[in-house]
Amino acid sequence: MRAELKDRDIHVAAFRHFLELEDADDVDILGKVGFDLIRVPMRRDRVSRIWTQDESWLLAQLNEAAVPPAQLVRRPFWETCLDHYALYGIDDLEDARTYSAPQFVERFGAFRTLAQRYGGPDRMRLDLEAVKAHLYIPMAA
Repeated sequence: MRAELKDRDIHVAAFRHFLELEDADDVDILGKVGFDLIRVPMRRDRVSRIWTQDESWLLAQLNEAAVPPAQLVRRPFWETCLDHYALYGIDDLEDARTYSAPQFVERFGAFRTLAQRYGGPDRMRLDLEAVKAHLYIPMAA
């Protein structure tokens, strides 16, 4: 949908600036414009909800309940991912270059090593899709 809007010279970035929603995701900005939403959740609100209200969902998704704290990989990875998402948005989490950023490399090493420790790239993709879907469940701003 964003590509179609851009083809028609309609840019979400312009709405972001005009509506002063610098920390909102494109989907929330389009919801504001398309449905005249009164309040729009910010990315940091979505992340906060994950850690305060839905952490048990995330931990079940990651399947690391029986892993000793020193051997955890998925939870620390998602701590870093969600911090990154709060700053830059969901598109960055889908860009492979993101995982070469210093905050990922310093904490987890090279992507290949991380993927192996995580359980493979397919497992990472599965969790990414689940987290993305869960980030965008309806919430009050």
